[in-house]
Amino acid sequence: MSAAPPPGQQPAGSGLIPRLRGFLGAGRLRRSEVLRSSAVAAVIRVLGMGVVFLLQILLARLAVDATTYGAYAWGQNLLFLLGNLFALGVPVIASRQVSVFLARGERERQREVSREAHRWVGGTSLLLSALGLLLVWQLPERLFHSLSREVVCLALLTAPLVSLTMLRQALARAGSRLLSAFLPTQVLRPLLTGLLALAAFLWLQRSLEAVDILVALWLSLAVVLLVQLLTPPGHPQAPIEGAATAERRELPRGLLRQSLPVFATRLADLAMTYGNTLILGVLGGPLAAGSFFVAERLAQISSVPGSVTSAVIQPWLASAYADDQRDRLQQVITQATHVGIWPGIAVGLLLIWAGHFLLGLFGADFGQAYPVLVMLVVAHVSGSVLGPCQQLLSMSGRQQLVMRVVMGGAVVHLLALLLLIPTLGALGAAVASWCSTTLIAVACWVLVRRRLQLHSGLLSPRSWHHP
Repeated sequence: MSAAPPPGQQPAGSGLIPRLRGFLGAGRLRRSEVLRSSAVAAVIRVLGMGVVFLLQILLARLAVDATTYGAYAWGQNLLFLLGNLFALGVPVIASRQVSVFLARGERERQREVSREAHRWVGGTSLLLSALGLLLVWQLPERLFHSLSREVVCLALLTAPLVSLTMLRQALARAGSRLLSAFLPTQVLRPLLTGLLALAAFLWLQRSLEAVDILVALWLSLAVVLLVQLLTPPGHPQAPIEGAATAERRELPRGLLRQSLPVFATRLADLAMTYGNTLILGVLGGPLAAGSFFVAERLAQISSVPGSVTSAVIQPWLASAYADDQRDRLQQVITQATHVGIWPGIAVGLLLIWAGHFLLGLFGADFGQAYPVLVMLVVAHVSGSVLGPCQQLLSMSGRQQLVMRVVMGGAVVHLLALLLLIPTLGALGAAVASWCSTTLIAVACWVLVRRRLQLHSGLLSPRSWHHP
């Protein structure tokens, strides 16, 4: 029997396959707390993605033509962009504070944060929506080109619903209530949208315009918010062992003041997330926007494992960092790295293999988006290889650093869009997404190594050997 290697020395066979075999053989992934919790969220997320996939096929078939579907896609992107902006970053900070207070058993402070968050999000979203509607009605019609004023107004009317559903989801996730957090928004909303759109098609006895579909989306969001408000809060979370005696960092009290860096970060992130379709709609027309929208919806499936894992671990990252539990932090990061990456790679390869068939389900006009789909899959998968670094920086209170990184990535992204879309169209938007995603992931990974002295991603050897 060979002797064990000295402490700190890596065992023989440090390649990718031996490392992965050792990680699995040691039972770490099988016993992973991240894996168990992520499985629940992943089932909901995959179910939701399946419903969304069928929904988009249905809407593409019910719409008058591909251009009409593209106008709806443009309006939906504007709607969710505004909803995220109107929330002012409050859901992220509220989720962080609630998760820390729940871990410490401080229920009264948790309720105080929740009440303050609802006041800010509800008040600001309604006010900004009203101001936006007044402004839009004063603008001349020629500014809207092929995108109607009614689509913009519906987006403004619906944005407060998006803001409030985001807040409710964040608070439920902070309490590790995964069903309450993900089921209404990921499954119920697209299911209701499809049923309402189909009902409108049968009732009107004609193909649907973009405004018709957006009205169905507005109604589904209203029902989802009602369900979230009526959902019981669930059982209090048991305090984490060691949290009561560990040295604690005091959390700043001003919820909005903490949220402003997050808001700036979110603004930059939204510019990248929704800027593709919005700028394509203006520079390339609704058809180009619709083609990119379909390809992006399919490519997002490859990001499900990583995004679900990142959402699940946020409360653990916040509470472990607040109570200075570094071993716990590294353990969660290591588990999240493997749980998020390998399924994403497998799904990405499957999407590339079946891409032509999947795009053809939406209609003949969408087959040209296959190169866009491939590029977007590469962007999503490459962004997850370095692990949940951005979430770790945010949950450790380093919102200022994340803001600078993401804003820099957004500038690169928008410049790339303006340079590439006129020549490459939707493919140019996909290339811009890959550039900005990779830039942000690398920058956050470097910051985690230097500022937190933690190891994340497949490029960190300790991510394969940490207990």
